[in-house]
Amino acid sequence: MKFGFFIILFIVSCQNQEMVNILIPENVDIFDSTLLKPIRKDQIELGKKLFFDKRLSLDSSISCASCHFPELAFTDGKPISEGYQGRKSRHNASTLINIALSPTFMFDNRAQTLETQSLIPIHDPNEMNFDIYKISKRLSNDLFYKEISKKAFNDSLSPFVITRSLVAFIRSLVVFDRPIDSFYKTKDKRIFSKTAWLGYQLFIGKANCVKCHEEPLYTNHLYYNLNLEDSTSTTFGLYGATHDKKDMYRFKTPTLRYISKTAPYFHNGKFNTLEAVLDYKIDPKNNTFDYKSPNLNDAEKKAIVVFLKEML
Repeated sequence: MKFGFFIILFIVSCQNQEMVNILIPENVDIFDSTLLKPIRKDQIELGKKLFFDKRLSLDSSISCASCHFPELAFTDGKPISEGYQGRKSRHNASTLINIALSPTFMFDNRAQTLETQSLIPIHDPNEMNFDIYKISKRLSNDLFYKEISKKAFNDSLSPFVITRSLVAFIRSLVVFDRPIDSFYKTKDKRIFSKTAWLGYQLFIGKANCVKCHEEPLYTNHLYYNLNLEDSTSTTFGLYGATHDKKDMYRFKTPTLRYISKTAPYFHNGKFNTLEAVLDYKIDPKNNTFDYKSPNLNDAEKKAIVVFLKEML
């Protein structure tokens, strides 16, 4: 089974049920052992159907996929996503690729589980502006949902079933098929172009990008202040979850995987290009107590960008 060009699912038989094994490389740290368990294929199918169903929003105009396009690595190409009646969400839409492997969620850590992350946009008045109980009622007479809910959960399309099936689909969006993954397996440097290899050496060395964008997921799942907001901002980052002043304007380190498809960048979509991001990151004026800029010349900046685009 293949979804777009991202997801490769491996199906096995288990007690007459089709199960999907999500293949996670050995070099990936697993924080939750349940992620290693197979997922029922019919639960993924139900979650996928719901993910693309605009009836999950109050006026049936917005689906999860409205802000997470498969062809853009499940982002939407906008600085800030647009939801119900054109209202703006809080942040740039993050990729959902490999998000199931993260112990933290959302730019401001509003969610601590995949289940919560799935529910927040549904109830957010700026996004889908609806209620999961009303969704259950709205879709209760849909023949497809009736049949597959019974098959997948032996239940009607209850709020429990909706939430768990969305999570099953999101869990299926785990994939490691980039050139860098071939390098991790083979250690063959020929996978890199000359410039990309230089960029990789800078990434893990002089530039120390790897401090926050740890391999192989290219994020450490932590929150930092990068001087992207000031006292006029109404977006507070991690502070909204902790109410600790030191967390003001700290936002989650995003993964760099599929980075060439996920512009614009940062939680506020501030920059449209990786070149602009690097220019910002090396400017000492943007240093904070969380971040100190590296000293890179133009050739080194170019090499890092080439590495990001070609390998991740």
